[in-house]
Amino acid sequence: MELLRIGVRNVRRNTRRTVLNVIALALGTAIMIVSVAWVRGYFTSLFDGIIRIDTGHAQVLHGSYRDEQRRLPLDLTVRDYNAVRDTVRDVPSVTAIAARLDFGAQISSEADPARSIRLLGRGVEPELEERITVVADHIVRGSALSEARRGVLLSERIASRLRVEPGDAVIIRAIDRSGAWQERSAELVGVFTLGYPAIDETSFLISLPIAQELTGISNAVTRLVIALDSGPAVASNVAAVNAALGDWPELRAYEWRRFVEVIVQAVEADAAGFAVIIVVLYLLIIVGILNSMSMSVHERRREIGTLRAIGMKRAPLRRLILVEGAAVALIGAAAGAVLAGLSSIYFAGVGFDLSILEGTGLPLPFGERFVADFRVHDYLIATAIAVVTACVGTILPATRSARLPITDALGAHVE
Repeated sequence: MELLRIGVRNVRRNTRRTVLNVIALALGTAIMIVSVAWVRGYFTSLFDGIIRIDTGHAQVLHGSYRDEQRRLPLDLTVRDYNAVRDTVRDVPSVTAIAARLDFGAQISSEADPARSIRLLGRGVEPELEERITVVADHIVRGSALSEARRGVLLSERIASRLRVEPGDAVIIRAIDRSGAWQERSAELVGVFTLGYPAIDETSFLISLPIAQELTGISNAVTRLVIALDSGPAVASNVAAVNAALGDWPELRAYEWRRFVEVIVQAVEADAAGFAVIIVVLYLLIIVGILNSMSMSVHERRREIGTLRAIGMKRAPLRRLILVEGAAVALIGAAAGAVLAGLSSIYFAGVGFDLSILEGTGLPLPFGERFVADFRVHDYLIATAIAVVTACVGTILPATRSARLPITDALGAHVE
């Protein structure tokens, strides 16, 4: 207890040295916390963007559909989809389910039929789709689809190529389930921009009844898209959905990753690079803390020699210096955690607006904002590293100084 009292008094007495060490520790701790949260936020924002823009958390399809997906098969569908939806809706984690009908189509302006583009058509239920994806929030002209206003949504790029505006008529041509070409005129209700080429350059949205009419499918869709209330537990929730599909053995639920495997693999390949960067950053911070604390002890060699000269033994001396170092480390690490917490108010709460990237062709769907992802264990790990490093940086040079002959320690600064 006496050593603790003396150690705390020494920390308060050497204000300049204490402040410099606390600043070094606080900055190091804060950088460790923020850097990990920032990298994790990259993955979280990206994957959340994919889910909110395109895939939902999970989808129910015919079990053979994914193997034949390139040809957009209309013979491998979710039949009697409303009954399937009612069953899946009873799974506790499911918050919304929307039907989609995917089909290949050619679309052109009614005013210029020769100017046509081949795209992926996506028949949707507007009100239910809006509970899962955010396309309706990215309308730049016109309005979103609704039950009262059926028609087509085109991306701004496609609308520009076709030279059409909301209110214009477009012609959709598609091969129906029997292999015959069907043609239908529809109103361009709105124009959207997601900033995600995988949709902006390849797809259009159309009211589900019109899509069913074009494809000759009356009571079936190609998939049911599901929103869950527990994103991190998608795998277990998908298993629960599959268990609920017992009356439809031909159907199967898949988690969202299965529909964007190329993107997921590319992003996860970046994880190794980010890990190397984080490790190097942590090592630099650790070396900086060790150097700061070691130099602090080195500057006190005459003080250590004086304590030895008045009778303090080596072991109590080492403990005293360790108490001082631990006190500084705890103060600095706590200050760093507070600094990181304050920064999280902005980085995690507000984030950075990514709307300026819309239309730039960014191949990854980050969504509207990029935010850091702070976790409690980030604070605990960074604080522990800072405290342990500071204590090591204190005790090792203190041990060396305590072993010096008293005359050498007292003469440390004598020329």
